[in-house]
Amino acid sequence: PICTPPHATHKLKLLLKREFWEHKGGFFWAPVWAGGISLLFTLMALVMAEVGLRRTVTERGGIQIDGQVVVNGLDLSLVTDKMSPEDLQKLADGVSLSTASAMFWPLLVLGFVVFFYCLGSLYDERRDRSVLFWKSLPVSDRDTVLSKVASALLVAPALAVAVGIACMVAFLLVLSVFVLIHHGNPFTLLWSPGNLLANAGLALAALPVYALWALPSAGWLMLCSAWARD
Repeated sequence: PICTPPHATHKLKLLLKREFWEHKGGFFWAPVWAGGISLLFTLMALVMAEVGLRRTVTERGGIQIDGQVVVNGLDLSLVTDKMSPEDLQKLADGVSLSTASAMFWPLLVLGFVVFFYCLGSLYDERRDRSVLFWKSLPVSDRDTVLSKVASALLVAPALAVAVGIACMVAFLLVLSVFVLIHHGNPFTLLWSPGNLLANAGLALAALPVYALWALPSAGWLMLCSAWARD
């Protein structure tokens, strides 16, 4: 039988899979842990706020809202019912900003991951001699370098943004529980489809911009990695 050589895109796909599995801890688990820790801190802050509110109710006999004393604690429905449309829009903008900030930690970790990945991308394989095995395969140096560039500028950022979007949704779920406890409507206060989709869309649209912006830095770091002595 005649064996046809694998297509170039198939080679690149296999090389990208190789880079992902070799650096799964940095590409995937590092943003996940960063997002999980930020959500844990958010949950702890909400628990402390809840304890503080209950202590205030116990010591003062209630919370005063526009001259009305609420003895059962904070009632968000009383607050939102008296808000003007402009105030509700400002509240929605504030929630949108805080929701977008839930993506900060996964994206911050992404910067460190990509920096050290590019810096060791062409040096680590020479140091542990695994480059001898990869050179025995029908894969050119060009394809290898392209796969590493694509991993740093496309694969890792896409995974970090996906984790960041998941963190935004988890952040809203945590806040929704807090709002429900205080008799508020989370769909009115938090789950604004326009804001959520706008934040996610902005993060996805920033991926090609990031790739072009980070390309010179990634190229310089990989050049340093290639020049480094064994």
